[in-house]
Amino acid sequence: MELEQVLQLLDQEHQVHFFLETARIAGVSLHERTFAEYIEPILTEMGFQVEYDGAGDKLGSDSGNLIAYWQGTDPDAEPILFSAHMDTILDSSGCQPEIREGVIHADGRSILGSDDRSAISAYIEGIRAVQASHMPCGPIELLFTIDEQHGLCGARELDVKKIRSRNGYIFDHPGDVGQVICRSPYWRPFNIWFRMKNGAAGGHISEKADLSNAFDMGTEAYRNMERGYFDDHQTAVMVGILRGGEVSSIVPGELYMRGEVRSYRREFAARRLEQLRRACERAALAYHGTVDFQVESGYEGYEIDESNPAYRCFQAAAESSGVTWYPDQVLGGADTNFLRSHGINCLTLGNGYRDTHTFQESISVRNLENMARMTVSMIYHWYRQNKM
Repeated sequence: MELEQVLQLLDQEHQVHFFLETARIAGVSLHERTFAEYIEPILTEMGFQVEYDGAGDKLGSDSGNLIAYWQGTDPDAEPILFSAHMDTILDSSGCQPEIREGVIHADGRSILGSDDRSAISAYIEGIRAVQASHMPCGPIELLFTIDEQHGLCGARELDVKKIRSRNGYIFDHPGDVGQVICRSPYWRPFNIWFRMKNGAAGGHISEKADLSNAFDMGTEAYRNMERGYFDDHQTAVMVGILRGGEVSSIVPGELYMRGEVRSYRREFAARRLEQLRRACERAALAYHGTVDFQVESGYEGYEIDESNPAYRCFQAAAESSGVTWYPDQVLGGADTNFLRSHGINCLTLGNGYRDTHTFQESISVRNLENMARMTVSMIYHWYRQNKM
């Protein structure tokens, strides 16, 4: 069976309908069960063995990560993984999308849900074509994660022992289909608590209280923090949350600050975090207060080169399916970062959604179709590249 014959079995109209159906299923983060219950029987009917891990128990979700495995026509061949996340940032169940000039648009009252239901619909449409054609292939594994939107939590808590594949792909980036992320940053969120020595709120303004407060301390630190882009845009530093105070008449005794450092180089991230820590400690000393500076582990960065087997397969798949491909780097992460930390050689690919997480979200029918074409083509080339 030639690849082009299999690609001709893809049904664009069916795929668009299926995407719109999946996008309208409720499934905000930590409430993915309704979507999982919808997709599980579809996968079972396709011959997949479906199971869940225990990530939901750790995270407080009503579902675990969904893991599905189909043995293909050659069960002894090297398996390939396709992953996406089930959760959406907001409820998309009420969306009434419109298709205009080949682009699917949200209705302006809710999000579209293309992040990341578009990938799930493409995988299933592509695998259906593979199965209908009886194209020779090895095992195919699907991983649909929970709670991605809150910081890739489902992938972080994945029971990796349940995953058989060592290589895979995730369509989950705004670039058009054909984009492959070859460089992703180390992500280090930080939390800072500035406290006056009394440890709590100070006196009332009517009592001639000492008006020196945690806001002064935090503001001094913030002013001396080196924020922005550094190292030729290889590193970014920002503070996104400032929170403190109880009522306007009480001197605030505590201020909370949260931010993050992202860098393509681990040592660059560490250097920036140390500068932030020193700025905070100097401010605490100046205002006779205390500071608690804590750095979360975040996720690890990575770089992909042309010798990577998943990269070589992607490149061959794009060229044989008529998709223009291009390598890219972004100061952002995906489930890919944690899957790679778990020992799975995974790549992030563009799926072409636009204005994601907004009521103006959209995705082109062409990108939907190309995702399915790439799914088929990667299955085809992976089997031939790794055939025993």
